[in-house]
Amino acid sequence: MVISIVDLMTDASSAQSIGRQWWDAWTGRASTEEKRSLLADEVVFRFNTAPEKRGVDAFLSGETWPSGFTATLLAEVPQGQRVVHLYDVVNGSARMRVAELLSVGDGRITAIDFIVDTAAYPAFLAGDAPQP
Repeated sequence: MVISIVDLMTDASSAQSIGRQWWDAWTGRASTEEKRSLLADEVVFRFNTAPEKRGVDAFLSGETWPSGFTATLLAEVPQGQRVVHLYDVVNGSARMRVAELLSVGDGRITAIDFIVDTAAYPAFLAGDAPQP
């Protein structure tokens, strides 16, 4: 199968659009139904600090972030049917860098690979920066 540059660019722009919609929904504290509309029914969520979750309900029921966190998108990189988000999240005095790989198919997110600094994660959840 031969894939043209135009196909790759179309896939990338489509994935980027879905990725940006996800970013806006997640950071804008969208409703569960708004988030659900962007996720495939059988979405796979891999988080380096927790067991893999399969299915939209398992993912959305386990989504727990501190209510007062803020997020700043540092980079958004589309590649074919995937898009990478690199961002910082802040909760209280704690800051953490996150990398997120979204895989997109049929206009919905089919997989999310979520990588955080495991040393900074507990402090981020608590809202406290680690003391030197």
